[in-house]
Amino acid sequence: MGNGKKPNMVMMGGLELALRPADERDIGFCYELMSHNMKVWFDKNTQKRWSRAKFRSGFKPNRITIVEHEGMPVGFYDYEMVGDNLYWHNIQLSEDYQKGVGTQLIILIEKTAMNFGARAIIGKVFAENSRAIEWLQKLGYNLDERIEQENSYWVKKDLQEAR
Repeated sequence: MGNGKKPNMVMMGGLELALRPADERDIGFCYELMSHNMKVWFDKNTQKRWSRAKFRSGFKPNRITIVEHEGMPVGFYDYEMVGDNLYWHNIQLSEDYQKGVGTQLIILIEKTAMNFGARAIIGKVFAENSRAIEWLQKLGYNLDERIEQENSYWVKKDLQEAR
């Protein structure tokens, strides 16, 4: 898989990982991983619930980076600049790679945001996902506005203070 570009090799969580741009062929992997990690949350907290059609409409390979270990995909992250903020749509990792690697991915995304001149990083987290909320708060993110219709919060980290 991949688009022929050489992956960027990084050390995260004591592992050598490859980061490469996604392409259309990655949709199956991304769907299955996100379904495994997030379907229960979507079904419990949103009116539209989890669906292939909704996932497909949000799958934008030009914003997605695939994380690989030993030639196999183990995660992905998805972000874009929205105004002067970097908005992360997803940070998804296979269970075996969540500890340590997730924090390193957030740090990498923060560096990218700073390189883009972003004022802040924003994302969403389900209100009942206390594990993710605690993790993000440890990394300097604050709970922002509550999104009632999907039982989630906007989370935000101001990068102006970090400069």
